[in-house]
Amino acid sequence: MRLETRKRLTYLVWGLTAFGAFGLWSRNTPQRGAIPGIVDAPRHLLGPALDGRVTAVFVRPGDIVRTGDALLQLATDVVDAEINVERGIYEEFLAEADAVAAEAQEAVREQRRSLVTELARARAALAAARGDEAASRAEIGSLREQLQRLDSVVRDGLAEADRVAELRARQAALTEASRHAPEVQQAWSGLASQVDTALAQISDEVVAAKVRPVRARLETQAARIAGLLEVRSRATLRAPVDGQITQVFRASGDAARAGEPVVQMVGTTGARVVAYAPEEAARAFKPGAAIVARPKERGHEIHGVVRAVGSEVVEMPVHLWQFPDRPRFGRPVYIDVPAQAEAPLLIGEALSVAMQAGAGGAVAAVPPADAPPLLPVPDSLRARTRFEGSGLLYLPEWSRFLVVSDDTGPASADESPPWVFTLDPAKGLDPDPVPLIGLETVSDLESVTRGADGSVYLLASQSLSQKGRRPKKRQLLIRATVKAEPRALEVVEAVPLYETLSASLGPEQLEALGFTALLDIEGMTAYGEDLLIGLKAPADSAGQARLHRLKLAGGPKKLAGLTLEPYRTVPLPTCRAQAPGGVSDLFLADGDLYLTSTLPEGPPCGSAWRLSLSSPSTTPVKLGDFEGFKPEGIAREPSGRVIVLFDTGDAPPRLATLATHQP
Repeated sequence: MRLETRKRLTYLVWGLTAFGAFGLWSRNTPQRGAIPGIVDAPRHLLGPALDGRVTAVFVRPGDIVRTGDALLQLATDVVDAEINVERGIYEEFLAEADAVAAEAQEAVREQRRSLVTELARARAALAAARGDEAASRAEIGSLREQLQRLDSVVRDGLAEADRVAELRARQAALTEASRHAPEVQQAWSGLASQVDTALAQISDEVVAAKVRPVRARLETQAARIAGLLEVRSRATLRAPVDGQITQVFRASGDAARAGEPVVQMVGTTGARVVAYAPEEAARAFKPGAAIVARPKERGHEIHGVVRAVGSEVVEMPVHLWQFPDRPRFGRPVYIDVPAQAEAPLLIGEALSVAMQAGAGGAVAAVPPADAPPLLPVPDSLRARTRFEGSGLLYLPEWSRFLVVSDDTGPASADESPPWVFTLDPAKGLDPDPVPLIGLETVSDLESVTRGADGSVYLLASQSLSQKGRRPKKRQLLIRATVKAEPRALEVVEAVPLYETLSASLGPEQLEALGFTALLDIEGMTAYGEDLLIGLKAPADSAGQARLHRLKLAGGPKKLAGLTLEPYRTVPLPTCRAQAPGGVSDLFLADGDLYLTSTLPEGPPCGSAWRLSLSSPSTTPVKLGDFEGFKPEGIAREPSGRVIVLFDTGDAPPRLATLATHQP
């Protein structure tokens, strides 16, 4: 080969190499003004809630798990023994209650028999006294006639004077006895009346009073068992979210301490993008700004919205270092991105993040949620009530929303007048409360719905009060009819739901339904001819919220024969923290269940959801998060607009419109 040809080939190879290097450099070099980013995901260090010995480990690194899957089991032999002992004590109390009830019933029957006998004796004596009086009067009359005839005979010497004297003595004795007869009859009549009154006053309340102390011990014992069962459930460590196991730190037989990490996992849902901006570029990435991100190894674009910018400069993940021995630093920029259906984000994937071209730093079409608008409350209403909205329902008869409140009395008193309220979303709350005619008091109303029969159903929370009691006014399930003018709800039926169900269900059935000391019901909606209720607490063992179907009775007395059965459980990872939430309100429309959720314990925040009931396998779609605010009511206007009511405690309430479809 000629020297000149070899030189040309050498130049060609070097040129192709340089061109390839330039191509690789340009491919991996972000667009102008871009900053490095990475697809992050929630990482969870999971530990048991109590000390114990590991008896089983159900997962290995690399395993994919779903929310609620069991990861690790601690020994439960000690708590199982305690549960058995407490259940034995419960059975003893139950037997004692039965014995006391039987003894009280027998005493009542014996008292009734004795009073019935005494009443019969008094009535017989009264009848005899009246008979004696009548006989005496008849005999006195007969003696009077005889004496009148004998007087003339004695004067003529035809009869003995002694005979006349004897008859006169008999007449005098009968007259004296007749004079006292009314007093005798009145005494027997009074005795009969007293016995009759005493007999009428004997009722089942006597038996209930005898059994009440034992029933109280039964409830206390049931609460102890529920607490132990809750402790037992904590012996099973479960996955809080869908994800993948990355490390397992304990094996079967090892000891584990409460709160000490035993499993590490990374969530496979709720991925987020974190970019890192140099100090001079961080100011451009303002909350609400539209961005575009490009994966370095793929060609498609991802659009998102800046949620927040970190307050300090931090070290970037090693994955983003240009050189292994030279750390990089930047201010974190947290970015919300929609789910990627066609090309989902990969955990740990490196991205190039820049402001969206042409946006000029403008706020994105879907900005982060601001504080919901205030709901005006008239001063006259504020002076009369501690309004804390907890549920709402649109009533066409009033062209208003009917609103129920946790508290109804003034702030300076413990009174709980039977009131509900009305509002116009455009104007605020109306100045006068609406009475619940037929009730003397009500407390902690949490939900309201309209049944298939046109009745309005209202439900109290069923929760324990701050004093650890569950008074009937906190248990009420109410059925009422709507009165147009003047506005009022007329109560047709009202029953204490917890006590009603407790009378027909055993402790284990109640516990399985979540009817424990932690019970708090805040959601209710009509479901066919029945009602669907949602529990805020307790969640099930997997941390999912419970929905139950409350079956109403047929006929005019809808609340006369209530039955409750589980309907389904739903995961409600609430707020940006994705913590397990409970149902705070719900309503059903066109086959979709709309829900709000809040945290049973923790900071004030909540989320809104839409759940299709067409399939039991569907999961809720999150419609929005409300950081710093608790959504307590959700309802729909005739126009189709959905509004959400927020409970803000002592602060003015808030009301917001909800977008019912994801952007």
